[in-house]
Amino acid sequence: MTKKFLFLTLCLFILGTFISACGGSGKTTPPDNSAYYYLLAQQNNNNQQDNNQEQNNQEQNNQEQNNQEQNNQEQNNNEQQVDPALPSLEVNPKEIYVVVDEEDNIVVTLEGKVVTEDVTYKSDDESIATVDKGTVKGLRVGTTNITVSLEGANSAVFEVNIVENPFKEAQKGDEVEFGRYPQTAEGEVQPIKWLVLSRDDENKQLLAISVDGLDALRFDDDSDGSTTNVWEKSVIRGWLNGDGFYNRVLEDETAVFTDGEKSLIKPVVLADVYMTEPDNVFLLSKKEAEDYFADDSARMCKATEYAKADGARISTSGSYAGNCSWWLRSPSPNFTNRVYYVVGDGANLFDNVDNTNNSVRPALWINL
Repeated sequence: MTKKFLFLTLCLFILGTFISACGGSGKTTPPDNSAYYYLLAQQNNNNQQDNNQEQNNQEQNNQEQNNQEQNNQEQNNNEQQVDPALPSLEVNPKEIYVVVDEEDNIVVTLEGKVVTEDVTYKSDDESIATVDKGTVKGLRVGTTNITVSLEGANSAVFEVNIVENPFKEAQKGDEVEFGRYPQTAEGEVQPIKWLVLSRDDENKQLLAISVDGLDALRFDDDSDGSTTNVWEKSVIRGWLNGDGFYNRVLEDETAVFTDGEKSLIKPVVLADVYMTEPDNVFLLSKKEAEDYFADDSARMCKATEYAKADGARISTSGSYAGNCSWWLRSPSPNFTNRVYYVVGDGANLFDNVDNTNNSVRPALWINL
């Protein structure tokens, strides 16, 4: 039943009532005009609402049509940029990370050959990054695309991510926040604090170790039938460089290290344990623990509440009460099931590789 039909029905009802009233009394008393005008106003209001709704629907349809046309146009433009009759430029790498106020270079190739002449570059946002002859400079934190063009070839686009390096001005002995990991007994994720052990400006690198013991873990276990004190085959190495730490996605859906932070970490080959493949994260060797710390007291370490809840061993006596023990990567020269570790007083000892009570203090090299 339409609104207009209802309105007419109501008007006829009022009119019939009026006629009936006049016929019964023999007098012609005029009707109450207020009811009539109220109904008329209501009808006008309903008509206006119908018109507004229709207009809104039309505007929405027009907007959707415009958006679709714009998307189609952008798609057509992108398709027009690729000419199958022309060779395509290639950029290596296709995605780069550059520290603010620093520079990095990209290589442009055409059909396998490096090209530099007559190549043009355009940054989508020059407040984030500029590019000149293949050299990208980071200006502020952010992400932008850079288009590389050459006459007679299809263009190439690569992504530039500008990141901040919190270690840039750090000196030996400084503490720097970098990455994140559960810290409390309840597993609350907080920034990791790192202690700078050395700075090498000539090679633009810096060595850091976590201030606290972040977790408790075996050096190795017998999951493959036997235990080992060989770093390359150890459970703890796989954990540090895999989903346990380096690639771990935490419960709050953040990562221990973002892609930008990972770009600052320098992979290293640990020659002292006969490695040929690089590690992103590692444990200090016995020699490094002796060389980079002034004395035993400097090697003393606390464990986070999270590490304690995971079983980290805490000293209960002496001046070092409250300190934790932590693993090193150097194997025992005499026992295949033992490896060096640092006890609560900062001294070096051996421990069985399947001990679950020693803390993990990750170490890493940072590019400056």
